[in-house]
Amino acid sequence: MVELRVLGLATLTDDVSPELALATIASVEVLGAFRAPRAVKAALVPRMV
Repeated sequence: MVELRVLGLATLTDDVSPELALATIASVEVLGAFRAPRAVKAALVPRMV
């Protein structure tokens, strides 16, 4: 699993499903802006640092 730590802009495109995001992303820490489909953002809320 991947731990995302971003300074600036983090973007997940529309072809990333909530299931794919949950299967590959362990945690998300963004100092800046985080753009992703609403369903993906909602799925990742418990993994945001």
